[in-house]
Amino acid sequence: MNRISTNFDGSHLVIETGSPHPSATVIVERKGLGHPDTLADHLAERLSQIYSRYTTEHFGAVLHHNFDKLALLGGASEVRYGAGRMTSPVRVLINGRATAECGGEAIPLLTSARQGELSRIA
Repeated sequence: MNRISTNFDGSHLVIETGSPHPSATVIVERKGLGHPDTLADHLAERLSQIYSRYTTEHFGAVLHHNFDKLALLGGASEVRYGAGRMTSPVRVLINGRATAECGGEAIPLLTSARQGELSRIA
């Protein structure tokens, strides 16, 4: 890489241009289907699809939203060979923004999400 070093307005400035040579080692993180990050990503995608479909059908456009920050909290299960059951529910925190109403009409997805009843409009 090319490096230019200079002093500018009392500060030392270093500019590097070009592409660094890739190392021989590449590290990749893979998470399985049951990993909480994977579950949160899939849920965020599904929420976005539901919201987009609803606003397109009711208002003719996909309204501004981002459901890309979800967190899964708690939950517990009993697991046995060939079986299992949830003993405590998982809580979902949806951190993001979405247009709550359009033309004076409230968007029920947000109310449903707060009440934990998303299947009502899905």
